[in-house]
Amino acid sequence: MKFRYARHALEKLCEQKFTRLCSITYKASSDEKNLKKWEMVQRTTRDLSFEAFKRTPVPISCDSVDICAVLNRHDQKYLILVAQYRAPLDSIVLEFPAGLIDKNETPTQAALRELFEETGYTAVESDIVHVSPAICLDPGLSDTCCCFIRIEVDGTRLDNISPKQHLDEGEDIDVILLPITDAKNILNSINELINEKRTTYGNMILDGRLYSFLEALSHPII
Repeated sequence: MKFRYARHALEKLCEQKFTRLCSITYKASSDEKNLKKWEMVQRTTRDLSFEAFKRTPVPISCDSVDICAVLNRHDQKYLILVAQYRAPLDSIVLEFPAGLIDKNETPTQAALRELFEETGYTAVESDIVHVSPAICLDPGLSDTCCCFIRIEVDGTRLDNISPKQHLDEGEDIDVILLPITDAKNILNSINELINEKRTTYGNMILDGRLYSFLEALSHPII
């Protein structure tokens, strides 16, 4: 980078229950006198005060988790996915199980809880094989960050034979198991699945993080 950047101010324009619209004022070291503007959407659910984000250095923290859960059942492997209606897209989205991190909850605790609530599958701390650092999701629009957490789920456990969801009131989520044993053809499999589900759901779209994962799985570069 040619320049160093610093946030000068953060103004709250509008706030609702889960999000707020903010105006950022920042400057570059090449042009200290002229301040620049940017609009940002921010979650209100973080366990940090609004004041903490007003000036550089701004905290980078996870406010949600994405869960890559692999179900191992005998000699088969499946990705545990969810399908739910996303109002901004007016569409059913096929995606990883995910959710917000509650107050006083660690990312791994949130991942195990959300997996159980959204899909019914049970896992424990020792089943977690990877926890990412905070990763941004749409940095041109929002400062929201998540932890990507990989979990190996034992499909032979008694409580994972016929799992039952524990959804919050108002949630409407379908659980979909995607076979991944044949990794090279996984993109064909997901396209066939989406085309099949469209007869039931209507409009359906694949989450970008899930697509990136499946593409890397089907075409490893190493």
